[in-house]
Amino acid sequence: MPEEAQKINSKLSHDIREVCFQELKMFLGRYTAEQTEILEKKAKKAIPNQIRFLKTLKTCKEIKEYVQNKSDGIEDSLIQEIVATLENMEDFTLKLLMEIVADMTEMHLQNYFKTEYGQFLLISDVETHFPKVSWCPDIQKRVMDEAYKLIAHTYLKHLVRSSQRKLRKCWSADVVQKVIEDAELLHDTISKLAPGVEQWKLPELLEDENIDAVKITVATMQRSRYREDEELLSTLLVWKGLSKSQAKQRINSNKQRRGQS
Repeated sequence: MPEEAQKINSKLSHDIREVCFQELKMFLGRYTAEQTEILEKKAKKAIPNQIRFLKTLKTCKEIKEYVQNKSDGIEDSLIQEIVATLENMEDFTLKLLMEIVADMTEMHLQNYFKTEYGQFLLISDVETHFPKVSWCPDIQKRVMDEAYKLIAHTYLKHLVRSSQRKLRKCWSADVVQKVIEDAELLHDTISKLAPGVEQWKLPELLEDENIDAVKITVATMQRSRYREDEELLSTLLVWKGLSKSQAKQRINSNKQRRGQS
């Protein structure tokens, strides 16, 4: 134990700690290789169990925090290698999770925007794939933040590809209200799983009638976590009813404002 060694000789204590960190580095090489194989297999299942992914993220986070807090006197290069290994594992795990979310979302929305049922069934799959857990709220919030961003972006892409006339036939006469309800339902669902997530501003943008209000909401959306590219936002404004020149003007005015700030 380093504490016991410290009582005998500080040099001995340092050497023992160095060996422990070297052993940890080798262990993490084996651990991450094993986890990569396990998670890749789980990701291919029809309904992957997200708990294993969350546990992996939690383990990496906690080991990384321990290493960073106990790194005094240890070679910086060794600490950096350990942290990089853990962060690469975190990135890989999150990437797999978002691929699952992307596939699930795309499958549902392709049908949703083309059928007459008008049921936003994606929500029930989000709840099934991501049950709320009490033992890692920070990890779940990180995951749900990314999932929310991906789902919102995918929904928006499908929305602007579908004319309001077509959607009135599939859904209901008040398409805008339907979209607002979907956005609010999505936010409520994600919020239950990860309280404190930032709200998607799509309902505000669709409800805004005043030109100045539209400008403000567009500016807010471009600064938010769920920031969309200018082309997609411009297309959304056209879908909402603005002309192409009006939409471009709203986007450019916000771009100029950001450039001056």
